[in-house]
Amino acid sequence: MTDLFVSLDDLSTHAGAFSALAQSSTEDVLSVLADILAGAGCWGTDQPGVAFESRYGTGAMPTLTLFRQLPVQLAAISEAMDATTAAYVGTESGNTDLAGTATTA
Repeated sequence: MTDLFVSLDDLSTHAGAFSALAQSSTEDVLSVLADILAGAGCWGTDQPGVAFESRYGTGAMPTLTLFRQLPVQLAAISEAMDATTAAYVGTESGNTDLAGTATTA
């Protein structure tokens, strides 16, 4: 049997990092990206830029939509990690209580 060790401090630290990432630079990057993709001629106004935009510009919009969901997804990861920590602590506490009341037959 393999022992399983969970560092609750590390789990909480990583959960906080995902939360901070969701709240910080993602919104700034999203704003810049949205402005660039929505701008006329963002791919360039020369013949290669216009050709590139006509071929790939529409395909960039679903990516932008998915990118808008990134802060929500990162926050969800953080919340799930926090919930995992709480569940782990609760389970261990419950198991300790059960072990303390165990009797031998």
